[in-house]
Amino acid sequence: MTLLRLEKSVFGVSDANEILNANGSSVRKILFSLNRKGWIRRLSQGTYELVGEWIKKQEIAAIAARQVWPSYLSLWSALNRYGLTEQAPQTLFFVTSARGRKLLMNNVECIFCHVSKDRFFGYVREDSLDLAEKEKAIVDSLYLVGRVPFDEIEKTFLSGENLDVDKLVEYARRMHSKSLVKRLGYLLDRAKLLNGKNERSLLKDIGIGYSLLDPGGPKTGRFDTKWLLIINR
Repeated sequence: MTLLRLEKSVFGVSDANEILNANGSSVRKILFSLNRKGWIRRLSQGTYELVGEWIKKQEIAAIAARQVWPSYLSLWSALNRYGLTEQAPQTLFFVTSARGRKLLMNNVECIFCHVSKDRFFGYVREDSLDLAEKEKAIVDSLYLVGRVPFDEIEKTFLSGENLDVDKLVEYARRMHSKSLVKRLGYLLDRAKLLNGKNERSLLKDIGIGYSLLDPGGPKTGRFDTKWLLIINR
């Protein structure tokens, strides 16, 4: 495949235009065909990844996961695997109920983030690797703040991908984190994805006091009295 001549694994339509020496409509038809055949994977509108690169990442992740058990691939890595983020992280992020640590496997940094045993759930087996469900990857990202840029988390609610909102709410409440519930409620509310039942369930768990929407942002912002958040973005 000519696209293998690209010197990067994630590329856009403009990169494909240049390497294929074709016009926009022809390139889009080629990319659509390659995506259907499994040669490339669509990450977001106009952004693709060579499938061989994901296979290599998956192999490295499977080896790394055997070094820290139990663990599953989550956070930014899982969001990217599901095509929910535009950027592909070079680091592989895992969640583990064992001690958190960092490993270097084949020049790829692997970060294992610790959670308590009662928060270690919501993953499935994919080939030789345990992978967070789409909804758990979002919940983990809102819980383990700082591992995923907040603007990337926001995009998961606007990506057009189907999200199981009932599962998102259930998983968030199982994490027993008031700030997580507040952020999830706000993001779902803004994306108009909340029904009355789920809204009431989340509002029961927000407690009192205000939290920052983006923990990595400024300490000041607009006060959201419904979700008890400081909107600092």
